Formats: sequence, structure tokens, C-alpha cells
Amino acid sequence: MAMNERAPSPGSAIAIRGLSAGYDGAPVIEDIDLDLPQGRLVTLVGPNGAGKSTLFKVLVGILAPRSGRVQILGDDATRVRARGDIAYMPQQEQIDWDFPASVRAVVMSARFARMAREPGLRRFLPSRFAGPDHHDAVAAALADVDLAALADQPIAALSGGQRKRTLMARVLAQGAAVLLLDEPLTGVDRMSEELIMQVLQREKARGRTVVTVTHDLMSARAHADHVVLLNRRVIATGERDEMLTEEMLARTVAAQWFGDEGTTRAVAT
Repeated sequence: MAMNERAPSPGSAIAIRGLSAGYDGAPVIEDIDLDLPQGRLVTLVGPNGAGKSTLFKVLVGILAPRSGRVQILGDDATRVRARGDIAYMPQQEQIDWDFPASVRAVVMSARFARMAREPGLRRFLPSRFAGPDHHDAVAAALADVDLAALADQPIAALSGGQRKRTLMARVLAQGAAVLLLDEPLTGVDRMSEELIMQVLQREKARGRTVVTVTHDLMSARAHADHVVLLNRRVIATGERDEMLTEEMLARTVAAQWFGDEGTTRAVAT
């Protein structure tokens, strides 16, 4: 840790310091300093293009940061990912739903990181040689989201709500301590929405840290414990009732970015 770097807050599941990341051109997120509390339901709120999904991609290793450090559960993020202790639900649009796979196979893929550490399995296709513990985890996850009866259905045949619940089951089957869910309620029916939120509240009660991205302020007000207001930088972070006021939301939306010789900076107005 750099001498001038603030130590993680006690009880942080995720500690981020000086994080910048992006794609081509200017960074999407810059100078992110953030502590996400352990064992709570945390929601990231911000306008389109604010960098919420980009932040998730950095946390799960899909996108390399340009600068900064990430600690998860008090350890280096790379080691946490390798042992399968952080699970990720991407947005539904990022999945190829025409791929010829069953619901069960998609959920079983969440167990691959754990299988890879088992003696004798590294040389084989993990799904073919999965032991009883892995099959039990998948069966339990499918039951949790009410998809056991559709386990052998091709994913191409699923409805929108069933697809979302399949992704939810995949997250649960991994058995991770930190769950990241990008827009888990978008495009789902009311039954699926209620089921997903019940499952997330239960996982939080079991001590897991749940972090979601949402544009649904009603859901955030109903379910979130802790809220991060993000618009390319952290605008504010704190308890739900303090963050989800009209004043704070207006401040988040009004954060503007200006380019200057290839750099960008956030100005909250």
C-alpha cells in the first residue's frame, strides 16, 4: 500500500483506491475511491454511461484497470477470483442465448473454478467429471430460483424472466462470498422480480455481500442497505435514505465531464 493511500475501512468487502478504467480513448471511470461494506446489499445508482458496468468488469477481471488497486475480502482481487469467491451476473444482453446449452449446463459452468483446483480434474472437461458436491450445488441453485423443472431445457427456449433466473442460479451455484449483479431486475416479470429479491435478501442474511446495479429507484429504496451514487466518479456513498433523496440524485445526474487534451475530469454541479 502506498504511504498516502487510505487503508480499507473496517468491515469492507471491497476496497478500491485510485481506480481508473476505460476502453478506447478517455477513461470511463476515474479516481474511484470506495469501500463497500461486507454482509450488506449495496446498490450502484447513476445515469447511463456513468461507469457502473465498467466498474463491475474491473472487479471480476474482464477489464484491466489503467491505474489503482482493488482488494476483495482483504485479499488481492486476482487471488479472490481464482478461488471463486466473487460471482458475477452480467446484463442479459451480453449472453448468447442461441448457444446450444441446457439450463443445467449454464449453471454448472459456475463451478468450473472450484473444479479446476481439484486433483485430477485439470486435464479434463470439468462438467463431464463434476463430483456430487458440484451437482448438489447446481440442483440447490435451480431449486432456489424455481427452475428445477426446466434444468434440461435449452436456454434458447427460455422467457426473459427465466433467463434472468438462470443467471441468478449460476451466481448462487458458485458459492461465492461476494455477488455482483448487473441490472438483475431488468426485463423480468413481477414473479421473477420478487423471487430474485427474496433470494438476494436471503443471501445477505447468510453473510454474503450483494452488490447490484440498477436504474430502478423504487427497488433501490425498497431493498438496498447502502447506496453508491456514481457518475464516472463517486459522487457520494452512504445509507439508502441519505443517498436516494431528490437533491442527491440531481447532483449525481448533473455531474459533467469535460475533455482537456485527452484527459477528463468530473465536476459535480
